[in-house]
Amino acid sequence: MEKHKEFWKRVFKLAGKKDIFFNASAITFNLFICAIPFVLILISIIGYALSVDEAFNEIVRYGREFFPSFTYETQNNDVFQGAVTIETLLRPLVGARQIFGIIGIIVLMFF
Repeated sequence: MEKHKEFWKRVFKLAGKKDIFFNASAITFNLFICAIPFVLILISIIGYALSVDEAFNEIVRYGREFFPSFTYETQNNDVFQGAVTIETLLRPLVGARQIFGIIGIIVLMFF
């Protein structure tokens, strides 16, 4: 039992000395920062590998799977369905796939 206490005591002492919690948070932060340009590059690749309509339909399908379905009613009694909103938001993104690919590669090179 005394060996276990001594072991954990040394582990915590070494963890404090080497700043492993700070380094772990730095690695996680870098992964999140690199995820954004990586997604931009993926959108660009999907846009080139598939036709524009196929890429758009595939991204909308993923959006419908990940985001909950919702209905929004404005003050003028206009009703927006969630799928229509996703399509409206994503159509310019698929159209600008070249720009996203270039920006994604440039940002990924710096991070």
